[in-house]
Amino acid sequence: MTRVVRLFTSALCLVSALAIHASSHIPRRGPQKAGGPDVAISATAVTVTNATSGATIYFASVSIFSAGDFLVNVERPGGSAVADASGNATFTPPKGVRTRSVWLVVDGESGGYTVASPPVMLLREMDLPGNASAGANGALRKVTSNRYSTDLFLIRAGSGMWAARIIDGGTGHDDHVTNGRVSTDISVLTPFAGTSAEVPDKFAKGDILFFVDRNTLEFAVASQGN
Repeated sequence: MTRVVRLFTSALCLVSALAIHASSHIPRRGPQKAGGPDVAISATAVTVTNATSGATIYFASVSIFSAGDFLVNVERPGGSAVADASGNATFTPPKGVRTRSVWLVVDGESGGYTVASPPVMLLREMDLPGNASAGANGALRKVTSNRYSTDLFLIRAGSGMWAARIIDGGTGHDDHVTNGRVSTDISVLTPFAGTSAEVPDKFAKGDILFFVDRNTLEFAVASQGN
């Protein structure tokens, strides 16, 4: 199922599109692809096949694990690798792959992506409110969500990745009021997984946004079409 998220630019009253790609909101096993490569996940690595030869492959994840005494820790492993001539690439997180984790894998050449998790875990998608808004200059730079605690990733092929944790009423939230709805400006993002470039000043065509609820590991992906 493909949803279209309308982006309203308040200054110019123009409408553009940011597509939410979701095959179904029923929990599913196995990777979900939107033009992305094949992805297999083991206890030690995330392996990609059938990617574009020579493309930079981007990996981003939210992972939950027990630290003992009923404590729960959250990690955000991520990085990139270059696909070989056969379209294969591997990312090996330093601490291995957590059993409870959800991964976004993006082919930096084609723009296609795949969402995957370890074999024992179901993938669960979530709805987004469907709004993005413009800054003073009309550039699209804000997104909204209705989750209490969300991790947001921005992947821009050829430039890198940026991420932020967004908490209703707290970190990353524009109005700092606990109201069940979070408006987030792109400026709250910071470089992620080895990216050295500064955070972009607006969303651009080809950008991919990856939202993960860190309490449930439900996810959504939004891409601004080319």
